Amino acid sequence: MIRAWYEKISDHKDWIYFERREGEPGWRAPGPFPGFHYAIELAFCTRGQIKFEVNGTPLILHEGEIGFLNSLEPHRFYYNTDVECYIVVISSGYFTEINQWGNISFPTHNARVEGFEYVKRYLQYAKETWDGESQICKWAFVDTLAHLMRRYYKPFPKKTMDKHPEQMLRAVKYIYEHYTEKLTVDEVAKQFGYSPNYFSASFNEFMGTRFTDYLNTCRMVEYYRILKKDPTIAVGTAAQMCGFTSMNTFYRAQKKMVSAKELAEAGL
Repeated sequence: MIRAWYEKISDHKDWIYFERREGEPGWRAPGPFPGFHYAIELAFCTRGQIKFEVNGTPLILHEGEIGFLNSLEPHRFYYNTDVECYIVVISSGYFTEINQWGNISFPTHNARVEGFEYVKRYLQYAKETWDGESQICKWAFVDTLAHLMRRYYKPFPKKTMDKHPEQMLRAVKYIYEHYTEKLTVDEVAKQFGYSPNYFSASFNEFMGTRFTDYLNTCRMVEYYRILKKDPTIAVGTAAQMCGFTSMNTFYRAQKKMVSAKELAEAGL
């Protein structure tokens, strides 16, 4: 089974996710697996409690506390019914020398400080005036939020990402862009300058699953997306559209990758 699922949309150049959430009984982060992305993510708990997991470690955010998730950290959130929070995801396209998001980090769990009330007020105002179609609005939001975080909390220099995770993320993106084609470990390894054996071992370590299983899950997710759009389409046709060249391979993947339907339904 996959340990984490790459959330491709969060790494789009102009992507900012900014939502205010209130308690939803039984709600949890969509999909059966923790998600990860190159973008940074912040959770501001303004009422109640949020349970979240980062790299498999469970943490609790109480009212007035902030969770900060660095690039490539697998994570998921759970909510109590009486909760209010703001979730912010900022893609690397908004990292500049001015806001310093690309160079600074914060503790995963930030305790409540007096300045949180200013941060909360700004989030309330920003949400009321939010225009996701306006680049001016989005840039202003990112820069102001960076200013408030650096003013009231304690940033520290972000560790330089070593080549291994960077290359693996690029490989995962490549799979997303080409999974309908005939992909092999040898081909992808060559594409990113690895030997096949080293690439396989590195991919297993980074993703928590084998290359073939991950590739087939991507294809199965697309299969369920296609069926959702057109339930009348023939199984063989949909399978071929997703990159399966053998129905035996398709049926084995379908039986094994039962979680793919949940991922498709979650829009991941």
